[in-house]
Amino acid sequence: MKYLNYILVTIVLTGCAAKFNYVQQSESDAKFFFGDRLGGDGFYTPNRNVLISLEGNICNSYKQIGLMTKNSLVPAEESRTSFLPSGKEVYLKGTYSNSSGSRLFSCESRPVSFIPQDGKVYSVDVSRMTHICVLSVKEVLPDGSYSVDDVVTNYLDECS
Repeated sequence: MKYLNYILVTIVLTGCAAKFNYVQQSESDAKFFFGDRLGGDGFYTPNRNVLISLEGNICNSYKQIGLMTKNSLVPAEESRTSFLPSGKEVYLKGTYSNSSGSRLFSCESRPVSFIPQDGKVYSVDVSRMTHICVLSVKEVLPDGSYSVDDVVTNYLDECS
């Protein structure tokens, strides 16, 4: 029963959002990865979902980037690569759920925004810090390592 609840919470948290599919408009469009940094190979690997909006912090404008999980009962991806329009503010929020023993934890991150720069590569993921969800966006450096600091510049109120 606990496992069924875990799956149901994952489905509710990810919602029925449409899939984000931005078609690259120019060679300078920024590229991003989701699921490349905070993987997990344990039985209790968390379900992570990131949503994106190019239309502002409006609740029904968010689209799903993807769901990362190792749970075989939930359709998901190992990682996802896409593009972002450079110079245009993008809005992100994430959800996280994890079941461990008899505990079920789920949360949604505070929405954030940033402006992708021409030709840059970013990595976005959501994680849990104590009892809150944190969405992080790092720049992927030319050597394949990640920037120390987050590139997110705006922490937003809940979507409207």
